[in-house]
Order: sequence, then C-alpha cells, then structure tokens
Amino acid sequence: MAFLGRRGALAPLTSADIPAGIVEGTDVAFLENASGTQNLGGTYSTERMYLNDSYTLTEDVNVTGHLALGSIADEDIVITQDSTERTITGSGTLEAGELLSSKQTDLTGMTGELGSVVTGSPNLNLGNAIFPAGHTLQTKSYFTSSNALTVVCSANTFVTLGTFQIAITPSSTSSKILVMLHIGSYNFSSDNYGVAGAGVFKRKIASGSFTDIGGGSGNTYFNAGWQFAQESNTYYNGIDSHFLDSPNTESECTYGIGVADHNNDGKTFYLNRKHNIGDSPSTAYFGSSITVMEIKG
Repeated sequence: MAFLGRRGALAPLTSADIPAGIVEGTDVAFLENASGTQNLGGTYSTERMYLNDSYTLTEDVNVTGHLALGSIADEDIVITQDSTERTITGSGTLEAGELLSSKQTDLTGMTGELGSVVTGSPNLNLGNAIFPAGHTLQTKSYFTSSNALTVVCSANTFVTLGTFQIAITPSSTSSKILVMLHIGSYNFSSDNYGVAGAGVFKRKIASGSFTDIGGGSGNTYFNAGWQFAQESNTYYNGIDSHFLDSPNTESECTYGIGVADHNNDGKTFYLNRKHNIGDSPSTAYFGSSITVMEIKG
C-alpha cells in the first residue's frame, strides 16, 4: 500500500508533505473574493464560489460542475458580457444570489462579549443585548460662568432664562431624560430682604414651545420645582435640582429653566452674580450648569 508523506496513522498529512505547486486552488473547492468585477470564461468542472460586486463574461462559459456567483451586497447579481456575444452552457449547476439573505442587525437576545472597537450605527441595534433598562445611553451638558444671563420675572409665568439650556435627542420613545441643575449663584434686582422667587424646568420638543415640567401641584404661582430665597442684600449660591422626564419622543428635546417672581413686581433675575456687579469686591460670580442624561427605558 502506497503512502503520501510519512507512513502510519500517527503521521497525518501536513503542508510539509506537499511540495509547492502540486495542489493548486483550482483542484479543490474554494472561496475567492476578487476586487471589483470577476471575469468568467472557460469550463467550470468543480465546485467553485465567487464573491464579487459584478461579473463579466470574457469567454464562453461551460458549467459541468457547480458554479456559485455570490455577493454580500444588498443587491441583485448582474452578469454582463464584454464586446463579444458570449454564451453560458453546460450540464452542471449555476447559482447566483446574495450570500447573506438574512442579516443579523439586532443583537437582542444574543450572548457574548463585544470588544472596545464595536460601535453602533443606524443599521446596528444594540438593544437590550448591551444596554438593559436603567443604563445611561448618552450625556450632554452646558456650563456657563457668564454674568450676562438675566430675565425679567413674572408672578404667574415661569419665564425662560435665555440661552441657559441644553439639547438632547432620545434614541427611543421609551427613554427617560434625567435633568440635573446646579446654580452657582444668583440675585434679584434688589438689595432688600425678603425677596423671593421660584424656578421650574422647561422642555421644548423639536421647534415647539417651552413647557413647564418638574413642578409640584397647585396654581401656577406656586407650581415650582425649587424656590429662590433672598434674605439679605447679597447674592446666593448652591441651588441644585433633578428631574426624571419622560418626553416620549425621538425628536430633539431642549431643556432649560424658567423663573417666576413671588413678589409680583417684575424684578430681574441675575444668574451667577449680584445685580450690581462691580460696585465692591464681594460681587464675584460663580458658574452654573445644566446636564441631561438619556436613560434606557
């Protein structure tokens, strides 16, 4: 009995037993991925598969084996001919079509570990496979130390505080938005004791109007999220507030704050400073911020 290479069951055939050029790719079934267009011509007597964007007949084709023309692109297989009329004949099988007829773009329910290089895209829904409910999907924040942000208050309406706002676009209608506010310092246009006001979160969806969110119950005058209390003739600091919003939209949401005047005398509210800044060393100002986080619902 003849043997190729080393004799015996304990000496399996390896690449070292086959001299270069003895077994070629055309002698076995193989998968080839040429770039661009694959030229076809001659006789195909073995099982062969190509993966290409398009195919061109440069000779007559005779298929006596099994020839598969595939594509991983989401489009039909197109076979053209060169400047000469070509024919395809034979007793074998010719198949053509998209290799991946069903693509897995939703990882929900799958297990395993994704590396640090994996990123999402409009065609990849990571879903519950990676981010179960309660996880943070994105965070946006706005910070300002400007001393120019002011608003004239009203007793019965929470007036939006200018550009002190941040926008975020939820990835799902089920997402929650956690809104977090820090006001470094503030002052009303008065040095009197007992000046007071109230604040509330504001939300605008797409190009709509701002509406009040995160307040309590009762009439508009007291339907606030927090209170400003100016009990001496200086500015105050250290107001923090949080609210978990359910906007139920995938459109851009803009969050800010609104301010009202308990005294009903149209005072001006100043962010980050005393109203008469510059008249003494005590008129330093502090920064304020508003941060929003999308939480998976």
